[in-house]
Amino acid sequence: MDYLLRERGKTKRSWINYHKNGNKSGEASFRDGKYEGPCISYHENGNLRSRGAYPKHEGKSYDGKKEGPFYGYEEDGETVWMIVTYKKGGSRAKPDEYPLGTCDVCGEGRRLNWGNSCPKCGAEID
Repeated sequence: MDYLLRERGKTKRSWINYHKNGNKSGEASFRDGKYEGPCISYHENGNLRSRGAYPKHEGKSYDGKKEGPFYGYEEDGETVWMIVTYKKGGSRAKPDEYPLGTCDVCGEGRRLNWGNSCPKCGAEID
């Protein structure tokens, strides 16, 4: 679905997308063709996948760019597996964080469904 609002000559849009099973897959807002405000995505089972927010765009240096923390969630919709933090302007502010840890061999961010080995390099996981 796509919603359109006009506000003092500015165009504001919101969209919501759905998975084939009917569950919501994502939602976001745009102002004048650039992301603004919350941006949320969902796993096919309906649980939260990621969330973050784009700043209101006023300055040309960061129009529609990511700013602040963006969180990546496991399929349970609660467990954060990755945090990416952006500076004003959209570049990464610091290295990505992996609250569940990383693979000691390749540095891949750990996920709940890994089991006993890293899917990227095959290293055994404690």
